[in-house]
Amino acid sequence: MPPPDGGAEEPAEPLPLPAEFLSALAGHETVRVTSRAGPVQGTVAAWFLILPPGVLYLYTHAFSKKADRWRQDPWVRLAVPRGGPAAEGVVHFVVGRDLDQVAEAVAERWAAAGTPTVEALRESLASGMHALVRVEGRPSGTPPGPEPPAGRLRPPGEAVAGSPGSSAASAPPMPSPRGR
Repeated sequence: MPPPDGGAEEPAEPLPLPAEFLSALAGHETVRVTSRAGPVQGTVAAWFLILPPGVLYLYTHAFSKKADRWRQDPWVRLAVPRGGPAAEGVVHFVVGRDLDQVAEAVAERWAAAGTPTVEALRESLASGMHALVRVEGRPSGTPPGPEPPAGRLRPPGEAVAGSPGSSAASAPPMPSPRGR
């Protein structure tokens, strides 16, 4: 059962995502993220940060539909854009000491999204405006997720308001972390 703040129980050491997946993702600016809450599934493109030991970080609006799905079910499927390989993972909301370890790299990566400093990142997370999650590899022995959904994925910022998995109805898209 997920802890009260959502996400999966914290393991002693983060489990890395498959090296083949991480290698294929290198050079891409976004990753496709599929998540679920009961029978509802949504796929979005998201900017990411990869840090040792091979885990992925996602920074998003805390009240987005995807963040709500992560709180209900920590399972995600990550896919390299344009039909690349996929990997299943588990979402962990990053707080406390876990945040201390990655705060500088996260603030640098998402500076254009309103977190130019570690202090701004901490304030954004503490206020409940944004959420930072770590996606780790799926522990061995856990059942795989559902089949990937069919259909075209829209790039970040092109979500259709009211469509399944879209957070466009509740929040404007975040600017590109690279200032595009």
